Formats: sequence, C-alpha cells, structure tokens
Amino acid sequence: MIKRNYSGNQRKACNVIWNAAGRYDYDPPFMAFRTNGTPDFYFNMVIGFIEKYFDSGRVEVFLESYRQDRRADEFDDLLWLGIENCVYEKELASRPILSALRKKRGEEFFRYAQDMSEQQMMLQSMPVWNQQEARWAEVTGRRMPLLSGREKRMQESLRFSGNFGTDDLIQAMGDFLGTFFDFDSGRVSGSRLGPVRNRIFHFLHRGRPVRDLLIVPAGGTVSENGLVTLPHDADLRRGSGRAEKDEKYIRGCFGDCVYDEARMEMLRAEVCTGADQNVRLWLSSAGKMSFDTEPSDRDTRKEQTEKRDRTLAKKLSDSCERDIRMTLSDRRRQAEKNLEFYKTWQLPAREAVRKLAQETEAILATYMRHLPTGARAGSLCAEKAWRLPVLSDPAVFLKPGDETEHHITADLLLDASQSRMNDQEVIAAEAYITAKALSRAGIPVRVVDFHSLRGYTVLEILKDYGEDPEGIFRYFAGGWNRDSAALKCMRALLHDQTGDPDHIRLLFVLTDASPNDDLPIPPSGNGKRPREYEGAAGVRETAAAVKALREDGVCTAAVFHGASIHLENVPQIYGDCFTCVRRMRQLSDGIRILTEQMLRNYRRD
Repeated sequence: MIKRNYSGNQRKACNVIWNAAGRYDYDPPFMAFRTNGTPDFYFNMVIGFIEKYFDSGRVEVFLESYRQDRRADEFDDLLWLGIENCVYEKELASRPILSALRKKRGEEFFRYAQDMSEQQMMLQSMPVWNQQEARWAEVTGRRMPLLSGREKRMQESLRFSGNFGTDDLIQAMGDFLGTFFDFDSGRVSGSRLGPVRNRIFHFLHRGRPVRDLLIVPAGGTVSENGLVTLPHDADLRRGSGRAEKDEKYIRGCFGDCVYDEARMEMLRAEVCTGADQNVRLWLSSAGKMSFDTEPSDRDTRKEQTEKRDRTLAKKLSDSCERDIRMTLSDRRRQAEKNLEFYKTWQLPAREAVRKLAQETEAILATYMRHLPTGARAGSLCAEKAWRLPVLSDPAVFLKPGDETEHHITADLLLDASQSRMNDQEVIAAEAYITAKALSRAGIPVRVVDFHSLRGYTVLEILKDYGEDPEGIFRYFAGGWNRDSAALKCMRALLHDQTGDPDHIRLLFVLTDASPNDDLPIPPSGNGKRPREYEGAAGVRETAAAVKALREDGVCTAAVFHGASIHLENVPQIYGDCFTCVRRMRQLSDGIRILTEQMLRNYRRD
C-alpha cells in the first residue's frame, strides 16, 4: 500500500524508485533531485536498488546516525558515491543499459559544473567536489583531476564492491567515516532513530553548500538552489497554544510591529480573507544600518549590535531564546556578506545605476503627462468658463505645458523565503541598484521583503520612501513564502498613500514564482478538507492577489529570478508583465522594459 499522497516531481521520482526496486508498495525514505528541483533519474534508480539488494531500513538507520554532525552533508555526498558503485556492479549484469545511464549522469555533472558561478564554487566542499569529479571523469572517460594522496585513498575506499551484503555495506560506510573523518558510528549501533522524514528542521538553514545532487527525505521537497524545504506535516503547524511563544519569537527576530493593535486589526480584516484567513500578520521595519568602511568603526558597531542582541534575548526566558539569538547573529553576518558582495561588484553596479537612472528619466519624459497651462484655445476648463462672459477673459482653455509632473512612486517586494538563501547577496544587490536608480530619477522608492514562519506572514520595510537605500543590505532569507498574503498586504499599504487619482504606483515583485507555505488553505465548504498552499493552488491564490492590485490601479510586474521549472507559473500570475533576470547585468534592461510597459499600460487604461 502506498502510504503517502505524492505530487508533481515526487511522483516522478517514486515511479523510478519503484521500478528499480521491483516493488510498487514500497514507501521510499529518500528521493533524489537535481539542484533545479527536478528528479534525478539515475540516483532514484540507485535508491530503488538499495531496497532490491539490501535491508533498506538498516541502511536508513546508518545514514541517520550522523545527522547531528555538522559534516552530515559531506558524509551524504560521499557515501552515496560508494553506494552508487556498489549497486551499479550488482545490477549491471541484469540491466546493461545502466552503463549508458551512468555515463549520461556523469555528463550532467560536468554540464552543471560549467554553469556554476564563482560564488557557488566558493561554497563547495572541495574534498567532496574532488571525489565527485574523479568519479564522473572516470565514468565518462575525461581527464582525471589531480588528487592528493589522502584523496586517492578516499577514492579507492568509495569503490564499494558489488559483492557486499547489508552488513558489509554498513561496515564499509562506518569504516570510511572512521578512517577519513574520525566519526564513530558504533555509538548509535543497535538503536533505531526516528525516520528521516519525521525530522523537524529549524526554519533557517545556514551555510548549506550548492550541490550537484540532493537525496532528501521523502516528505520534503527541494528548491531551485538545492535546499530542502520543510514537509507539509501537521506536526510542524502552530496551534493556538503556541500563539504567545510564536509572537515573542517573531518580535525577537524582526522587531516591534510598526502599527498599533487597532490599525493591525484593520489590516488583518483586509488581508486575512479567503485562503489566507488563518494567516497572522507582522509588519516591521529593519531600520537604518550604517556601513562605514573604517575597521575601528565597524568593530565598535559590531560590539554595540551584539550587546543589543544579547539584551533583547535575555528578555525572553522561554525556550525560543536560543533560536532568537541564533537568528539575530545570522542576520548580522548576512548583512555583512550582502555589503561585501556589493563592494566586489561596486564599479559595474554604479554603472548599472547610472544607466538605469538615465533610461528611467527618458521614459518618464515620454510617458508622464505635462502640466496644463491657461490658453486662448485648447480644452475648455469648466471651472473657469464663467470668466469668459463675465470678465471677457479668453484664457479659459487649457493646453499642455512644458513642465512635466512626476507624481509616481515605486515599491519593490522581495521574496525572502528559504529558497532564496543561496542568492541573498545577489538579490540584495539587485534591489539596491534598482532603488538607487529609481530614486536618482526622481521616483520615491520603498523596499519590502516578506517570508512566512510559525503561521505569520512577516513583511519587513528595508527602505521607506525618502530613506537611504543602505538598509536593503539587511535582506535576509528564511522560512516559507505565502505570496498571496504578502501581495494583499502590499495592496493595503498602497491604499494608505494618497487618494490622488493621478498618482501612479509601480510595484516590482522579485520572485521565484513558487508560492509555498506550511499553513494550509482552509476548507471552502462542508465536507471539504484543507488543501496545501503549494503548486497550482498557491499560484491561483497569488494570481488573484495580483489581479486585485491591478484593479486598484497598482501597476504590478514581476522580476523572475528562479528555477526554470517554475517559469511557467510567471505568466499565470503576472500575465505578460514580467522579465527574467539570470545575471546582474541583465537587471537594468529588465527594469527599464518593465517600467516602460507599466507606464504604457497605465496611459492606455
């Protein structure tokens, strides 16, 4: 009996695993995905072969035995190379096509390596990367990489024999970890740990490397950056009994809410409706952040920040104190990384700001209306018409003048969910460049990021209108992304600006077009069950929120920065008003095209 309801790519992975295992009643503990979120055909076969040839439960227990070790990801990547060699030798005789599939998988590895950026390469565990490169170079007949003596011994140790049984495989994995990493697997022998799929992850995973492959718990999913996202399990959802602790956690991590309770109630009444009726909202301000380059100033600022963080954490005596302290420390380090990344690209970034500002000014001169002036001919001004017969004043007509009115504001909404963790520095730099350029062109800009955790959809104002853009470097990714709630909240915030009918409001959404939240969509009728906020349901709710924004006159467009697997969601949500940005140098042209398109649509309407 199939124990789970799989969807999308999980079903594709399961079909491969079941075929390789020769069992369609098998509930696999792992699934293999490429870094773009699609199933890895070859390694899902490897997972199936484990069930076919070994006691998969015992293998699972061993792979779980080192889960709390900080090197767990490295252990995974290395041991799966050993397992792959073992099951390949076992299965090759009965499945000769496996040789061609293995070689194809090796070619995929080298194509992946060619597309890696310098920043991604710096995140690699080089011992792991060298072993992977050596394995797939050998398989594909490429030139072998240069390996140290230790790495050559590791390579030989990972040639697990096809003659292994379950005991031999577990012994070989334990010997490998003990020899090369001093890890004692015997301390957990004889105990069966909880299944991998039932592990509860902290909502912020820090410092995970970019990887060629992830073999993940069957209950989890994989993002475009190779990050495991939390499974939609009931035990991860927050009940009302946790409300007080959850609010303390949110307040500790993101600061006080900028609205008082009465105003928040009004905001909730407008936002928390339909599929988002059970969502809790939090609107905070990241505040200003100084980024002086003098070491002494930076050290002093760091000491003051750490002292403030400790003071805040001490106020919370419950179990979330450690999580808050960890998150505050991570946020501070990420802000420094964001700034350092921008400094390395400072010259091309300045050129991008200059170029985008000039192009925006040219667009505004073309599409913004000219202020009218009095004239003897033109359009009759009804308010002044009485002056013609009474005062014999012929200047009761209006014609376009030479002065251009730029009554326009722009908002940037940044997806800050866990799937953006490997792109935080790039997203912060892109938002900074966009905000700086639009501000230089005379457009007031506000920058807001959003993520969902513990039942809250949190919106952080990184930069408000009129503020310096340095606060954007406090961008920090983690948690889920309930796009519909964030967009509905932005709609409410934009309502508060002004009632001027000539006010043009531009909203740029930097997104991966993959709405995903652990808080389910409540049932819409009697007998219906809650639905998960993901996939088609999440896209549908987000598209409805975008439609409502546009009906309110907010010009809304998307800057897509994500996996191609989600690209088909973008037109479903945003129509034809979007652009794809794969590299920073594409940003200026993308924003220019979107600005021109939104203003053209506004004038047409």
